[in-house]
Amino acid sequence: MHFSTKMTWQERKNILMGMIGEITDQNVIDSKGKLKPLEELLVNKDIDELKKSINASRKKLIKDKESIPPRVDELRKSIKEEDVDFEALKFRKRGIVAGMKSVEEQLLDKTKLDDELFMKKDKLYGLKSKLKDIEHEEVEKAESGKIK
Repeated sequence: MHFSTKMTWQERKNILMGMIGEITDQNVIDSKGKLKPLEELLVNKDIDELKKSINASRKKLIKDKESIPPRVDELRKSIKEEDVDFEALKFRKRGIVAGMKSVEEQLLDKTKLDDELFMKKDKLYGLKSKLKDIEHEEVEKAESGKIK
């Protein structure tokens, strides 16, 4: 059979398909095992729609990729190191650290004072206890002297 060169490729394809029968996407997938993953992608689309979708996604990704360097440059320009006064920050840090040390020393002094106070109170309670014991002994002596 001789195809007319005046026919478009689509017309020639239709004639061939009419002779051999329509080949579906599923026939092609079933013929090669490595095409099985395509089944999931072709659930609601035919192969031509899938190609269009993939090409559109690809073009969008390429466009996004091309827009990254300008955005990076914009962000780099927006960061201005001159705006930060590191010397002033270091000065403030020294002041804060000195203040922290002062507070720590005060806390240590307070802890020492609390320890001293606790020891003095303990000594006071001990002396009061001895006083009570002596008073109790004197009361007992006085009562025992009256009884005789």
